[in-house]
Amino acid sequence: QGFADISDMARWVYFAGLLASAVASGFLIAPATYHRLTLRRGVREKEQMLFTSSRFVLIGTGFIAAGIACSLFVVTSVLFGELAAIVAAVLAALFFAALWFVFPIVRRGPKGAEDER
Repeated sequence: QGFADISDMARWVYFAGLLASAVASGFLIAPATYHRLTLRRGVREKEQMLFTSSRFVLIGTGFIAAGIACSLFVVTSVLFGELAAIVAAVLAALFFAALWFVFPIVRRGPKGAEDER
């Protein structure tokens, strides 16, 4: 009922978040479907599938972060106003980027390095 009362900006951000979540779903589900359809293929095809699936998951993860940040924006804008919503969405996006992308890149060793468990 309150959807008619939100700002035009919040309405567009809501739509962007919904769209980002739909795109994320496509990219995150695609590797499982890809695997099922190419299950009995050769090694070369499996290597290509793993490489492609990994990219799909990374792209999907980025879109999930965008969708969550957009949803956070809309809820925060209703509760506290658009300035707080911008701050909350940007902080969430930075948090996801740092935790999901920057941290693993910083922590990984040189290419070909042995596992140091």
